[in-house]
Amino acid sequence: MLKKLRMVPVAIPLVIMGAIIILSFISGEQFITIMKNFFVGLMSGFGWIVLLVVLAMVIFLIVLFVHPIGSIKFGGPDAKPKYKTWMWFAISLCAGIGSGIVFWGATEPLMHAFDPPAEAAVVAGSTEAIIWGMSKSFLHWCLSPYAIYVVPGVVIGYAYYNMHKSYSVSSGLVYLRDGNDLNPKLQNVIDGFTMFALVGGVAGSLGYTILQMGSSMESVFGLATGPMMWTILALGIIAFYTISSATGLNKGLAWVSDKNAWIYLVLLVFMLIVGPASYIANLTTQSTGYYLSNFVELATFTSPVIGGEQWAQWWDEYWMVDWMSFGPLMGLFFVKLAHGRTIREFIVVNLFMPALFGIIWFGVFGGFAIHLQIAGVADMVSFLNEFGPEAFMMNLFNYVPGTLIVQIVMLI
Repeated sequence: MLKKLRMVPVAIPLVIMGAIIILSFISGEQFITIMKNFFVGLMSGFGWIVLLVVLAMVIFLIVLFVHPIGSIKFGGPDAKPKYKTWMWFAISLCAGIGSGIVFWGATEPLMHAFDPPAEAAVVAGSTEAIIWGMSKSFLHWCLSPYAIYVVPGVVIGYAYYNMHKSYSVSSGLVYLRDGNDLNPKLQNVIDGFTMFALVGGVAGSLGYTILQMGSSMESVFGLATGPMMWTILALGIIAFYTISSATGLNKGLAWVSDKNAWIYLVLLVFMLIVGPASYIANLTTQSTGYYLSNFVELATFTSPVIGGEQWAQWWDEYWMVDWMSFGPLMGLFFVKLAHGRTIREFIVVNLFMPALFGIIWFGVFGGFAIHLQIAGVADMVSFLNEFGPEAFMMNLFNYVPGTLIVQIVMLI
């Protein structure tokens, strides 16, 4: 196995991440300040390019969906699918946004609705602000992130299945060389930096997942959260996903994704039954209409105010860059599931269906939280400000029947 391992793509992320870890230990606070300033400066100068690139990706996929090219099948006309549509969708959904929607599903719409940026020109807590906040949540979690995954998937998938190139991110660049393979050294460097981007993205996702699980353990079982708890959870999560990955895509990952997807659906139905279903349905419907009819405006929001709060940099542009860190390798992963499927089917299952699920999820959980606030049932905004987003979802379940059972299900 070691003979097959390409050392350069492995070494690049190890060296860079090792240097980052060492610097953070030497001078943690100063290093964080430097990185924050670097990010803000980078996004202030080039964030608009990121937003335009993501918008172009969404448009490209819509055009590809309606174009005759969409009927091309990965693997050729005689190729047969390896996965049923439900399993394909479940793996795509859970691999794509998994724990993120649990962490942000109820929190982000509330945050945007009751603390919108001045540039949005809406009054905090107003109907306009609520619609705007929900639409921004859709922007961060629906079409745009999955477009970032699907574009590399389409490009790499065609190169891999139909042009018989290697199964790697760098294969997606053969189009720039008239179908010829890249120089092996350049290929290694590209794949190495892609791995580094993925490691950085996974570190962030793992971080807020651990924070939420730690807070949940404290809320449900009364266990004190802190460094020791976070370390145990991190090791447990790593072990779980290592085992599920080692058992193979057809067994471990497929089984986990199937069960997760069903849990998501059960929770959605439960929240609709016990929650303000009419309000949630109306809010989600109008927010979806606003999101779709104002998509270009929402997707190009840059907060061009000198000395402003840099809202777009810390939200829109941050999220898009975060998704981009996963994009190439998520696209590569989606390719594994695409054999025997057309490009059009690939776009439906990996873009439109997860986007629709995201709209429903944020509409239900975000709408539930917002309704508690505006109906005067609970001061959800104050709770969020005091305890943070990591504790918010579990607190939300205090306002539904069978609180403990629902909390345990969500924790699973």
